Amino acid sequence: MIKLLEPITDFFFNIDQKNFRQILIATLSSIVILFLLLLYFQFNSVKKIKREMRKVNNERAQTKELLEKNEILKKQQKRVEELIAQDKQFKLKEVIDQILEKLNINIKTSSIRPKELENLRSQGYEEIRMEMELIKLNTKQLTDLLNELQQNKRIDIKKLEITKSKKEPTIDVQLIITTLQKKTEATDELETE
Repeated sequence: MIKLLEPITDFFFNIDQKNFRQILIATLSSIVILFLLLLYFQFNSVKKIKREMRKVNNERAQTKELLEKNEILKKQQKRVEELIAQDKQFKLKEVIDQILEKLNINIKTSSIRPKELENLRSQGYEEIRMEMELIKLNTKQLTDLLNELQQNKRIDIKKLEITKSKKEPTIDVQLIITTLQKKTEATDELETE
């Protein structure tokens, strides 16, 4: 081992001061450059890891949000199923006719049809949509009608357009209401129309 170190020590002892300084500066410069390269690669990899962490955290937050929305949808679906199960003989047209008769409201036209919503159809439900044009209403009749519709949890008001009658001091109303029904119940209601 000593024989291996002897040529190196002899080289340094026999070297002049100028060459020694050059070798020392070159060696220190190499060490500094290697250290700086090591720092550069280290910081670069830390940046890359931070970017990946942000991406993972964003994806985690999105996943959490989706799971929360899914829970809300499941609760809403359960409530809808409970509502539908409470009154299996619910017929939208009959309920609306009773409300209109009770409030003494004239109906100009009425149509009822199912609306196929892909997410509902796959679960065995259909949205029954009823479009009505009501004429010669006063504001009390309209508010009473809207209150009656709002009290029935099976009915959802989708669209309400109010226009002033051309000849009389009354209003005309175009109203679209919907309800969810099992497919077989929806078919029964359409057949009775």
